[in-house]
Amino acid sequence: MKNVVQLVVVTIFVLFDSLFAQEVFIGTWQGKLALSGQELRIVFHISQDERGVFKATMDSPDQGARGIGIDEIQIDALRIVLSIKAIGGSYEATLQEEGQGLKGIWKQSGYAFPLDLQRAEPEKIEQPKKKTVSLPYGFRELSIVNPVQGNTIAGTLTFPKDKKSHPALILISGSGAQDRDETILGHKPFFVLADYLTRRGFAVFRYDDRGVSGSTGNLSVSTIRDLSADVQTIVTRLKKLKEIDKTKIGLLGHSEGGLVASLSAANDPSVAFIVLMASPGLIGSEIICDQVGDISRMAGLNEQTALQNMEKQRNILDIVMQEKNNALAEKRLKEILPPAKFPQIKLLLSPKYRSLISFDPAPVLMRVICPVLALNGGKDIQVKAKKNLKAIAAALQKGGNKNVRIKEIPKVNHLFQTAQTGAVSEYGKIKETINADILKIIGDWLEEKTEFNVAR
Repeated sequence: MKNVVQLVVVTIFVLFDSLFAQEVFIGTWQGKLALSGQELRIVFHISQDERGVFKATMDSPDQGARGIGIDEIQIDALRIVLSIKAIGGSYEATLQEEGQGLKGIWKQSGYAFPLDLQRAEPEKIEQPKKKTVSLPYGFRELSIVNPVQGNTIAGTLTFPKDKKSHPALILISGSGAQDRDETILGHKPFFVLADYLTRRGFAVFRYDDRGVSGSTGNLSVSTIRDLSADVQTIVTRLKKLKEIDKTKIGLLGHSEGGLVASLSAANDPSVAFIVLMASPGLIGSEIICDQVGDISRMAGLNEQTALQNMEKQRNILDIVMQEKNNALAEKRLKEILPPAKFPQIKLLLSPKYRSLISFDPAPVLMRVICPVLALNGGKDIQVKAKKNLKAIAAALQKGGNKNVRIKEIPKVNHLFQTAQTGAVSEYGKIKETINADILKIIGDWLEEKTEFNVAR
């Protein structure tokens, strides 16, 4: 990784005053972020109101995310820093010659990536013509307040149009700031799941993560237990709705969302069932080390180098987990990290990251008494199927839960798309959002466990 770019004083701007130097940042800036072989477009829109206050938003068009609010803007001569608390991200850059380019670094989740931007014209988005779409089910927008932490959870409930009460499923997204559709690289997995299962007669609630779209709160400082408290709040609200059978409310968690689902079910015996999709069965630090190894191999590195990279990652995570004092942890990390990695330390020591890498699913799964369906993809390089499914099965068995189905799906990736390699770079290139067989497996299992059937 290249060192952080130092501030450059460009000759053409030497005579300009501070105010003008700030104003040159106004406009639309666009570039591409290289991430695990995949290029993601990043767009910033920077403006200034009549009071002279700077405002900005961020778009990630390839992930279907637009209008993400910028919480803090710092401008110092030719340097700008944009901070987005909801996703734990920041962008720091220096204005280049003639004011047409920004050279900088994007930081998120403990990693730093070069990101250079160029001036661009604002994208003209054609507004679709309003038309009436007749859906075979109803929907309702809900805004639910967590009474303990005060954050608002915004989401969409879909349900069959008849007047009966129905089994319900709450969809819980994976790590990172996700909208209610879990939009990624043009795909909307949770929309597909909700549409399919509602057509089969289930009520489905999907919601925006903290700090995303209609939901409030700060995801970057939210632990798995905080997110589980949100789920409990949703369960309590759904029990009061006439469309919902309050004795048959279950959870479906994808990736990290599976940890949240497991913890929620362990803490609330009223949860009727859980579906775990690519959910970790091992402690978070082990998952991340496995990811480092697989990504190294897919990048063409030999096995010895992949193992060395895993060991380096393990040493970093050991410090983060063992040293609770942030100042001492930072000191120890600086002893083993190169200076270019120092900006990542703050994110490594954040409550969110500490929670993720230290969370061990086994003791939690041992307390889950409801029926469990656990699915992992054989091509998944983010949560390896065999190791994690084995750990999930062992923990449930140790806890005495015999109402369990464990299944590895051979040819699908972390998103449950049919894949060739499972690499992250494939996600956006695959047309399929979720393999149709996966949808059927989930739908059939839910009908069996809820003793519910609807004529189709």
